[in-house]
Order: sequence, then C-alpha cells, then structure tokens
Amino acid sequence: MSKNKREKYERRRVRSSYISVTASTTLVLFILSLIGLLVLSSDRLSRHIKENFAVGLTIEPGIKDTDRDQLIESLRMADYVKDVRYVSKEDALQTLKDDLGEDFVEFVGENPLSDKIEIFMKSQYANSAYIDSVGVALQENPMIRSIEYHRLMLDEINANIRTIGLWLVAFAGLFLVVSIVLINNAVRLAIYAKRFTIKTMQLVGATRSFISGPFVRRMMWNGLLSAVIALAFMSGLICYLYEYLPEYRVVMDFSVIGILYAAVVIVAILLTSMSAHIAVRKFLRMKAEDLYY
Repeated sequence: MSKNKREKYERRRVRSSYISVTASTTLVLFILSLIGLLVLSSDRLSRHIKENFAVGLTIEPGIKDTDRDQLIESLRMADYVKDVRYVSKEDALQTLKDDLGEDFVEFVGENPLSDKIEIFMKSQYANSAYIDSVGVALQENPMIRSIEYHRLMLDEINANIRTIGLWLVAFAGLFLVVSIVLINNAVRLAIYAKRFTIKTMQLVGATRSFISGPFVRRMMWNGLLSAVIALAFMSGLICYLYEYLPEYRVVMDFSVIGILYAAVVIVAILLTSMSAHIAVRKFLRMKAEDLYY
C-alpha cells in the first residue's frame, strides 16, 4: 500500500471513529435526558396531585355571609394553604345530581347537604399527620362543624409517590453510571486509532499536556455536538407531548427543562474531555511494542 493510500485510509478510520463516538454519545445523552425529564416531571406531578387533594370544612348553618367570607380569607392567608374554594349546598346538590343522574331530593323532601369550604394544602403539608393537627385547631372555630378528608387515600398517595420516586432516582443513578462507562469506552476506542501518533509525539519529546490537549479539545467539541443533537431530539419530543398530550402541560416546567438541558451539556463536555484525557494518559504509559495488541 502506497503512503498516500495509507494516509487516506488512516484519515477515514479516524473520521469513522469520531463519527461513531458522536453517534453513540448522542444516543446515551438522549436516553439520559429522557430519564432526567421523567424524574423531574414525576416530582412536579406528585406536587400537583398533593395540591389538588381537598380537605372539606363543613360550615354551621345560618352564619352570616360576611363571617363566612372572613373565614375564607383567613384560611387563604394560612402558610399551609394553596387554595380555598367555597361550595354552597346548592352547588353540591347539583354536582351530586350530575353524578347520580337523578334528583334524590324528590324522595327526601329537602336538600340534606351543607355548605362547605374546601382547602387545598401545599404539597409539603399534604399529609395526614399535619392535617390532623391543623384540624384540631380549626375545629375550635364555632363556624366550623366538622372536618372531612380521605385519610387512607392520602396516605396511599404519599406512600406510592415515595416508592416511585425512590425507584426513579435509583434507575437514574444506575443509568448515569452506565452512561459514564459507555461514553468512556467510545472515546477510548476513538483515541485508540491514534495511539501510534500519540506515542510518536512522546518519543520526539512532546510534553503530556501538549499531546493530550488536541484530543481533549476535539472530544469536548464532540461532546458538545452530541449534546446539541440529543437535546434537539428531546425538544422535538417535548413539543409533541405539549401539542398532542395537553394533560402533560400540567407537569411541564420550562425553567426546570432549561436546567436539565444545561446539565446535559455540562455532563457531555466533562465526560468526553475527562475520558479523552484518561485514554491519552493510558497510551502514553504503554510501551511501544504493547500498542500492537
């Protein structure tokens, strides 16, 4: 094989190895960002579920509207309250009619329901222990007859959220480790194609930093390119979910997504540059005859 043909072959092999690194790193970063989005969305979803759990306060009949409004405003100003909603007994009756499909008042003769105030707790306070302690204080108010909420349902919601959260975090951590291994192997294989060049530069007196610098910078750019491609695919997926799955908009937070994107870019640059540095140092420590194996 002539020298020109050999050089062209080497250039094609090196180019092919860098393309392979970019493709494999892009795939790993896309899956990693997808898992990150799932973890962040699950956290926002859990807060949404907790903050839509209603605690009902039954009001004593015959209280004045002004007193009732003052009670609602005092509840709205409480630190643990996310929102407050007043439900009159007429509105509650209409909702019950819609659910049952019939008017049962014809049988009982009058509306048996009571006026209620529904309070929605902030997510960090939405647990049965805290609601019970708040309920003891609220029941001292003479305008409140009773406090009702689905205790077992709330406990089950919190238990399921904790379990799912732990599994998601564990899975994300495991895949992060796998991502580090995969990206490191891909970078090492790419630099393997230039191992003789690295050793030649060392033999003619080049310093380690001078030798590793170009490889580290090249892999940093490869990592940045992979991150941009992966995030472009991720943006397409998010746009699809936003357009065709309106319920997903509830858990979508663009500020959090921006943080995720920045984290993916930083991880890509750090992993590829560190892997390149480690790979070059490894080949520099090897003997010339060992490079053939």
